[in-house]
Amino acid sequence: MKTSFKKWIALAAAGAAAIIAPLTFAASDADSAAGKAILKKYSETLVGVELVLVTKGGRGGGTQEIKREVSGTVIAANGMTVVSLVTLDQGRAAAGRGADSATEFKEVKMRLADNTEIPAAVVLKDAELDIAFIVPTGEGATKTYPFLNLGEATEPNILGTYFEIGRLNKLLQRVAVVNTVTVIGTIDRPRKVILLEDDATLGSPVFDQQGKLLGLGFCFVINGSLARQVLVPPGDIADLAKQAVAAREAELPMALPGGK
Repeated sequence: MKTSFKKWIALAAAGAAAIIAPLTFAASDADSAAGKAILKKYSETLVGVELVLVTKGGRGGGTQEIKREVSGTVIAANGMTVVSLVTLDQGRAAAGRGADSATEFKEVKMRLADNTEIPAAVVLKDAELDIAFIVPTGEGATKTYPFLNLGEATEPNILGTYFEIGRLNKLLQRVAVVNTVTVIGTIDRPRKVILLEDDATLGSPVFDQQGKLLGLGFCFVINGSLARQVLVPPGDIADLAKQAVAAREAELPMALPGGK
């Protein structure tokens, strides 16, 4: 998916000056301070999800295996992570994808901020909301992880300035970055999503200046078509996370995000 980097400021998670992308604006001192503080506080909740996508059937038939590495955000202390389903399975966006095709995720693992690899599994997918939930397995299921509390949320202010954080890919050393974004509107039906001036970055969270969560970036899917990359409010993600917990509860008991 296309992502705009015209405003990205790349910073090392430790807070030291690092890579600065081409800028088209000068951030105010207040915005700069807020962005750095948010990145420092939440950068460890940004993880990579690596897996092998196995596609069976569909156009051309046969079986195809593709390696993926995508960005996700940890939303619970047990390591439950959300990612954009489209980034995992880009074939969903391809014209002509047959209804009889099927996908399987194998060799799933999470890559933490310190590059530690944790075995994981995909426990729930929602194509309409473009969300997939990943949970640690094996010894990783017994650990505690830095996480983003979905209960510490805020409402959108049109033309307000917010802060989007993310982690770049392997070629760019997976550095954590922060960007200022602007809300330009909301859509209320068939479900509420928040529109940014540029496309939201898939799998990445957006905060207000006080560090409260506005939403996370996913695709807005209408009648099977990907309309735009938008923010999904934290409450909708939390509601779906309950289903993800139920889907895995028999094998791996988990607490709900936000301590609910």
